[in-house]
Amino acid sequence: MTHRFDVLTIFCLEHEIKTVLELGSGGFGSTNRFIRADCQVVSVDWKTPSQRNSNEVIMEEQPKNADLIIADDKFLPIGSHVKFDLVFIDTSHEKEHTKYEIDLAKQYASKWVIFDDYNFHAVKTAINEKGINVSPLIIKTTIHEIGVWEIK
Repeated sequence: MTHRFDVLTIFCLEHEIKTVLELGSGGFGSTNRFIRADCQVVSVDWKTPSQRNSNEVIMEEQPKNADLIIADDKFLPIGSHVKFDLVFIDTSHEKEHTKYEIDLAKQYASKWVIFDDYNFHAVKTAINEKGINVSPLIIKTTIHEIGVWEIK
């Protein structure tokens, strides 16, 4: 069975993505998909996978080409001058937090931003209020839709 995050691997390969800032790692499901595309990943989450009550923990150990940072994304220990080919957003899905993360993405993404669950009401509202154009990246197969925004 194909996992809905497999589209992330395909996207990264097709667009020659080499570096990813992942906001919200959960159980490393998305992290694994970026690694399969040979991306260097900096993954930021407020809890380790073992601290979460997640049924989607893919691995307990930190992947080799990923740096896991346990921190609130409001206090990122990443220099403001650092750029990533892609920023992946999959955190609280709350409107104000998503708006904050859109601003982070503008700062850190050189070209691409991908939203998980971009069809969720609060996420979609934040996207609309920020006036950005997000397109579907995957045909809806579950309640979770993935959307992509190209920064120009």
